[in-house]
Amino acid sequence: MGLKGRVEYVKALRQSTVEGTNNLGESVVEAIKKETPVDTGRLLRGWEYIPATESNPTGHIVNDVPYAPYVNDGTPTHAARNMVEKGLATVDRDFRRYLRRVSR
Repeated sequence: MGLKGRVEYVKALRQSTVEGTNNLGESVVEAIKKETPVDTGRLLRGWEYIPATESNPTGHIVNDVPYAPYVNDGTPTHAARNMVEKGLATVDRDFRRYLRRVSR
């Protein structure tokens, strides 16, 4: 493979990595939303995925609702809902099942 071929390969690999990261990030946000308790819907609507790019290959899951950490982590008077942890666990479980299925 010549230099041009290697450059194209690296570029395709980077793009695939970004796409995979974004697909995973969006899946995590959807799983977190399924675990988010709803009263007014504000907390649920607050979940957002900021996509990865080739220049910044890290995506970010955010919720700017001020009370999101208190609902997730709990307070002395309210139990933790752990929606982030539960959402991550769901995606992790599903991904592991997928890997076992395709590796047979």
